[in-house]
Amino acid sequence: MSLRYVEPDLTTHRASLNVLQENLDRRVIARIHRSTIVNIDSIVTPESPSHGEFNVTLKSRTRARVSRTYGASAIGCLACDIA
Repeated sequence: MSLRYVEPDLTTHRASLNVLQENLDRRVIARIHRSTIVNIDSIVTPESPSHGEFNVTLKSRTRARVSRTYGASAIGCLACDIA
């Protein structure tokens, strides 16, 4: 994975999502899929269209799939945010 920050100097950071996730604040960021990490504050609507599936809609109107593997932790983050 590659992150780019556009500032006067372009910086490229390469790391796996596991490494990136370890360095981010878990109260703010949640991993919802093996390829997706989101800012919890950007989640507008959690949706459960059918049994075992779960999606979230972000403020950008992007829909993201929540995997079963990461679903429990993502739901826990949302519950903590609501409480």
